[in-house]
Amino acid sequence: MKISIIISCYNEMWKEDIRMYNSHGMNPTITKIEKMLWKVPQYVGALFKR
Repeated sequence: MKISIIISCYNEMWKEDIRMYNSHGMNPTITKIEKMLWKVPQYVGALFKR
């Protein structure tokens, strides 16, 4: 995959997450940051399992 395609996909996912959080009455910025932080332990765990 080209980098531009990957970035485009991430931008679309980001916008969709923000739209969904807004539609459910959540603070989109804080909720998105919490979602990213929640994935950090998963990423670190995967690094150690290599």
